[in-house]
Amino acid sequence: MGSGKNNGLSLPWPTSSLASLLSEPVRNGIYKTKEYHGRGCKIVNMGELFAHSRMYSIPMKRVQLNESEQRRFLLEAGDLIFARRSLTAAGAGKCSIVLEVSEPTTFESSIIRARPDPQKANPEFLYYFFSSLQGYQALDTIRRQVAVAGITGGDLSQLPIPTPPMLVQNSIAETLSQFDKKIELNRQINETLEGMAQAIFRDWFVDFGPVRRAQAGATDPVAILGGLTPDPTRAAQIAALFPVAFGNDGLPMGWQRLSLADIAVQGKGSINPLRQPDTIFEHYSLPAFDKGQEPAMDAGSKIKSNKTPVPQGAILLSKLNPETLRVWLPNDWGGVVQIASTEFLVFAPKAGASRSLLFALFRDPEFRTLMQGMVTGTSRSHQRISPPALLAQEVLSADHALFPAFASIVEPMLERLLASRAENQILTETRNYLLPRLMSGAVRVAPQAEAA
Repeated sequence: MGSGKNNGLSLPWPTSSLASLLSEPVRNGIYKTKEYHGRGCKIVNMGELFAHSRMYSIPMKRVQLNESEQRRFLLEAGDLIFARRSLTAAGAGKCSIVLEVSEPTTFESSIIRARPDPQKANPEFLYYFFSSLQGYQALDTIRRQVAVAGITGGDLSQLPIPTPPMLVQNSIAETLSQFDKKIELNRQINETLEGMAQAIFRDWFVDFGPVRRAQAGATDPVAILGGLTPDPTRAAQIAALFPVAFGNDGLPMGWQRLSLADIAVQGKGSINPLRQPDTIFEHYSLPAFDKGQEPAMDAGSKIKSNKTPVPQGAILLSKLNPETLRVWLPNDWGGVVQIASTEFLVFAPKAGASRSLLFALFRDPEFRTLMQGMVTGTSRSHQRISPPALLAQEVLSADHALFPAFASIVEPMLERLLASRAENQILTETRNYLLPRLMSGAVRVAPQAEAA
């Protein structure tokens, strides 16, 4: 063990090399030629590593491994995986922890695997160390910059790691993981809520499910609505709004094709931060999307580029690089006007429509395909969508009378989704506040007793 001070890092506990806390040496991932891809084991690529700091079973690409390769290159729950190289210095050494492996899963050659010995170190404690400022500084001592930034398994193995007693490691890991578990639970709830909203939208306005089921002889209102509205009284009221047959045009009787301009209006206007009082930026500003992630709400952000006012009930749609279409549903912060990057298109629902209808429409796969077919610009990084052309596009078939019924079901789902997202922001901020303080010893948690 070290003295607690290594490579200029002051640590509250004695230190050990990472290698001494592992059950086996670190290993670089596997490289397989193209003919082995598309079948076999799941494989963690750099995209999954950077998108999922705490990795559960998620969809991945696949690669075929033989028995020898499986013995050497499969992942287990508790493994730490590190980005061996990155286009940015900060990305080299990025650490994720594998929490769940539901089927054989391997990792690609740009990733380093470290397998902690649970008798010597709590894997989650090590993950939180590498996620902390102290861990970042430790990794910074071994980052190398050539064409791209990178680390080596040999250097990683020799890094000094704080090694408090296992009871302390367990307590720190448990304290921080409670935040992440709740964040993940809220994320799953939001995924379910969004899936339900999408299912209702698609059944009503794309597949015409209630009309088809009524035409097939269904009489129970809940069955007519596909079981998505279980309350019989409410289901009967909504089912009565649907026709029971199709017209000659193939649409439900009395329905018409609607353009985006029929249900939404584009919010325009531009705010120059340099010409506005700071009070405008005291509340939440929505910056541009970053690498496919939803933008974080940034209090007091006063960025020099022009911004667009976002009225209550509006939906934001990315107009740059629409092949990675992003939709943002802003929280309504008590009537406070929000501000968005001009890289967004701002759409507010017209009377009779709702933000829930726009949200479900913009998330629908057919709308995504429509957007991708309207791209202008030759440079991939500057492809754009023309708002007038988008507004003129026919986007759904419907009767306006159904819009309030749709909102009455889906809007509460969106409210719950927004509440979970706001809670996750608080949880994330609290966890991030505690993380460096726990790792530095400024905040201590009572060690938890070992289970009998």
